Amino acid sequence: MRPSPRSRPQVAAEAEELTIIPYLDILMNLILFMLLSMTGLALTRVVNARASTSSEGATASAVLTIAIDEDGFRLGSGDGATWVPRLRGAWDFEGLQRAASAHRQDGARQVVLRATPATPFELLIQTMDAVRSGPDGAALLPDVTLAPP
Repeated sequence: MRPSPRSRPQVAAEAEELTIIPYLDILMNLILFMLLSMTGLALTRVVNARASTSSEGATASAVLTIAIDEDGFRLGSGDGATWVPRLRGAWDFEGLQRAASAHRQDGARQVVLRATPATPFELLIQTMDAVRSGPDGAALLPDVTLAPP
């Protein structure tokens, strides 16, 4: 039995169609995998922002923590805390350098910088620059790590 001539063009049209369902399945799996991977990275919430590696090993007690509040900087280590307030609405980076150099003399090499999500990015960068090098340009506290508040 021969197929009728009317059914031939219909069969040819079906053969030329692309099936994109398997392709869409692969894309959906990749998108889900990437979303889950990014969520896992966001849960760690600690970013290492080291400029250079230090030759001296830092102990757990030699870590300085700097918290950025709306009223100034709060520096703390194992022994105590230091407060560097804002001066007439401006951030006191020189006072921060003085306080950080005092902690540097106590043996600190690492800084953990804590800030809220509302903290401007420029303030974070200026704070990192202020504690990485002292007023004379020498390395002060070169190892900076960002952490949540």
